[in-house]
Amino acid sequence: LRAMRILNGYVAPLTNFEIYSRMKAEQLRESVHAIHNPSKRKVVSPGEKERGQLRRQILRYFEHSTESPVTKLHPSNIRNCYQAINEKYELSEAELLQIVNLAPTQSVDLFLIVELCVSRFDDDDLADIAAIIEEHLLQPPEETMYASLERAVEVELVRVKEEAAVIKAERLRVKTEALEQAAALKEANQTEMKEEKANGTEGSA
Repeated sequence: LRAMRILNGYVAPLTNFEIYSRMKAEQLRESVHAIHNPSKRKVVSPGEKERGQLRRQILRYFEHSTESPVTKLHPSNIRNCYQAINEKYELSEAELLQIVNLAPTQSVDLFLIVELCVSRFDDDDLADIAAIIEEHLLQPPEETMYASLERAVEVELVRVKEEAAVIKAERLRVKTEALEQAAALKEANQTEMKEEKANGTEGSA
């Protein structure tokens, strides 16, 4: 057996939004591929199948979760929230990550996130942090990150279906014309054979 090696000694923790974004992007990319290659059946390995099931479960959790704002966020929300908090307070990366994941808007919720909360911040500080989160992190963006992409996929699907319908109709027209031509040719041959037979009979007489 080959010895295992650590390829990356430090992997930064990801926010729920980053996980959701990565998986949503994969889902949309596969949707576009399936739209443009409807006849190509992809061979899926057991590992890929298991990963696909896990991805669907995670996306379903985030998209139906009432505890996480992940589907309503945009990178600008997170960036603005980080900047506003860092300008006034010192929070660790882990604390900021939990703030993005949970989006607490009540001072009491911050006690579950911020270590040594009482000794580091007073009530006014906590109220201010909660207000910053509500103002910046939960401020509805003009459009969620994947709304435009999802619409683009839907538009592309409609376009491809319309093109497929046109191609199908054209193939049907060509096939119908070919059948009509074949029938006309067969009828002409039968008529010609009848005429030749009739002329041969008359000649014998």
